[in-house]
Amino acid sequence: MKPNSFEKKVNLIAFVICLTILFSVYREYNSGMIQQGHSVLNQFNDIHASLRTESQLITKFVATSRKFAENYFLFSRDKTSLWFKFLKHDPKMKGAYLTGMPADYVQQKMGNLTTVSSLGSLSREKRTEINMALELGAYFAPSLFEIKSSPWFYYTSDDFMYLAPYLKPQELFFSKQVMLEKEFYKNALPKFNPNRQGFWTSVYVDEAGLGLMVTYSEPVYDHDTFKGAVSMDVTIDQFNSVLKHREFPIGKLVLYNHAEQVLAEPSSVESADKKISKAADLIPSNLINLAKYSKNRNHSNLINLDNNLVYYEDFPELSSTLVYFVPANELKWLTIKKMSPLIIFSLLCTLLVFWLRRAFLNDYFMQQNLIQNAKMSALGRMAAGMAHEINNPLAIIVGKANGLKRIVDSQNTNENKIDITKLSQDLEKILNTANRIAKIISSLRSFSRNGAQDPFFEVSLSHWLNETLELCRQTMLSHSIQLNVGKIPDISFMCRESQLSQVLLNLLNNGVDAVKNQTNKEISISFEVSKKFLYLYVRDSGPPIPLDVQSRLMEPFFTTKAPGSGTGLGLSISLGIMREHRGNMRFVPNEPQTCFVMEIPLKA
Repeated sequence: MKPNSFEKKVNLIAFVICLTILFSVYREYNSGMIQQGHSVLNQFNDIHASLRTESQLITKFVATSRKFAENYFLFSRDKTSLWFKFLKHDPKMKGAYLTGMPADYVQQKMGNLTTVSSLGSLSREKRTEINMALELGAYFAPSLFEIKSSPWFYYTSDDFMYLAPYLKPQELFFSKQVMLEKEFYKNALPKFNPNRQGFWTSVYVDEAGLGLMVTYSEPVYDHDTFKGAVSMDVTIDQFNSVLKHREFPIGKLVLYNHAEQVLAEPSSVESADKKISKAADLIPSNLINLAKYSKNRNHSNLINLDNNLVYYEDFPELSSTLVYFVPANELKWLTIKKMSPLIIFSLLCTLLVFWLRRAFLNDYFMQQNLIQNAKMSALGRMAAGMAHEINNPLAIIVGKANGLKRIVDSQNTNENKIDITKLSQDLEKILNTANRIAKIISSLRSFSRNGAQDPFFEVSLSHWLNETLELCRQTMLSHSIQLNVGKIPDISFMCRESQLSQVLLNLLNNGVDAVKNQTNKEISISFEVSKKFLYLYVRDSGPPIPLDVQSRLMEPFFTTKAPGSGTGLGLSISLGIMREHRGNMRFVPNEPQTCFVMEIPLKA
């Protein structure tokens, strides 16, 4: 394991957690965008359904009125309406209209018939048509009560109009030059409508002063003879009210007809306008072209078009198209605003991860420093013994070297020959003593280094134990402490050698402190081996540990030693090292002597 690899692992874990948080936020953002899109489409479909219901009611009543008119020509040609007698000619108006009806006539939303024909010279066919229109009024009235959105329901012929509800002749009077050029009549003529289909007009300004509106009309025939058109009006404001049924927080919803005239857009168009708005004034031209050339395509999501998210649907019931579009950035920003609690929470979690990373690494490095300091403290306690341990071999080396020098010097002054056997023995003694010093220095160097980042290597128990005992042997001799080591099992295990040595050395030093002032000065090491663990027992003949102290032995900074004699970190650090090795260290109660055991795993 390379230096700082632990820190790299912690950084990698922190990075993975932060990446997971960011991925979760991104996934929620995409989900939010999809939900916003579905919300828009649901509201779009609700509006579309409301418009369809409104238009179907209008087309249904107009179609039923047309059927009533054509059946009248088939089965009631000779019937005279009771309202026909209220038709009066007015020279000033140059025509006739209904007047003198009962008081509740207008309240029932019955209409007025105005004609430019002379009542005295009416042909039989024209009289039948006028009676039909007067009877048709009784059908118009309940329809207007049911469809409150429609201001006018009327029948137009080539020389008269029946308009409901009632308007005074001064407010609206039939005019051939005006009425017969209107789309609601002109587009019903056989040459413009040979298939006799119902149709919607373009947007126009109402003659009665209600502003911008459109009309749905159907032609009326007497067998194969065109007679006129039944029509119902709808104001622009009525379409706007349907679009306002759902509130879109952003974007624009526009209804426009096939002439690309705006039928509804609550924020831009209303019936009181003097000018008819064009779709190109409100909608991107590419969206108009897309809707024009891809009719009847069903979409399940908003479409990305020119930095806009759009949705559109052809509306044959109104001969129009309903579109919704919103700048993509606006929808993204709205999604982000709705996600703001999650974003803030994720940011806090990310900051917490970095804070925990820093705190964890600080604690880890502090622990490693404590471990290293504990090592240095142990080395300081062993310094005197080590000096003696090294000085004795050095004295041997110096003595033997001086003896050899004297022999060599005497060889130069007399004829005595050098004793080769004696010389060999002295040199061997020097080499053995030097190797002993090297071994002590090697053990010190191995023990003193920071092994927290070392990999786990396979270590022989006997080799590791002898290396560790070499560090404290002289200390024990200086205090006349007897060290008893049981039979060492021939086994190996995976460990960080210097860290495990620190644990054993800490237990031995504690034993030295416990027995150095006792009469019986004895420390013993024994072993047990199971399938999974090596149990290394360290016992000493020191005084027993009180029960109230036993439970606190592993607590950091807890010590029974005098101030300045110990930090209280040795056992807690040793326990941490053993747990890093997937092992344990514990005090063994109910023993004749003070006993600690190291549980060392035998498997990697």
